[in-house]
Amino acid sequence: METINQEALDRVRDKEFLDINEATAIFECSRSTIHRLCQKGLVNAYKEPMGGGKKMKWAISKQGLLNYYKARREGAKRRGLQMRVWPTDIPQEWLTMREAVEATGWGKDAIGRWCREGMVQAERRSNCWFLESTQLINFTKKAPEGWATTAEARQITGLTRARLSKLALEGKLEASKAAGRWHFNKESLAEHMRRREKYMPKEYQRQAAPSL
Repeated sequence: METINQEALDRVRDKEFLDINEATAIFECSRSTIHRLCQKGLVNAYKEPMGGGKKMKWAISKQGLLNYYKARREGAKRRGLQMRVWPTDIPQEWLTMREAVEATGWGKDAIGRWCREGMVQAERRSNCWFLESTQLINFTKKAPEGWATTAEARQITGLTRARLSKLALEGKLEASKAAGRWHFNKESLAEHMRRREKYMPKEYQRQAAPSL
């Protein structure tokens, strides 16, 4: 159901319910696709006797098919993937995984882990994650467990913001930049300070290991 045959649609403009041949002609798809939509209740349809005999045929709501097509178009546009239906119980202002990556700067693996562990408000539908935008943005402003914000890293190490950024860019600290903010791995910070203090005169060495 990737396109609509407008000529076929015009031929049934006065009909509310379609048979399966009319539906396949309009949406240029297979009979099995229409059968699946009817059987799964994805469109409004019912069976009626065919020709007055015992055989039954589907009567399929034209508007229901058009609504389904529109939902698939919206799902494809939001995901950037093949056409899927945007779930009716997911608010339109929520984010897909692709949109969450763009909004926060964090990778799919990290965001997926937060979803699975319940760290952010999210729902999984049709093998896709949908995330509540406001809570996600607020969550990414603080560092996940085991990581430190720049302010926390300064407290742990006593280094300046510029020095921490330089070490991160040089790969001397394990760090990730998301939405313009650095997050530093706490164990990496502690290891850096241990290496640093090893070569410092005793009077300049810290009295205790950095707190994690």
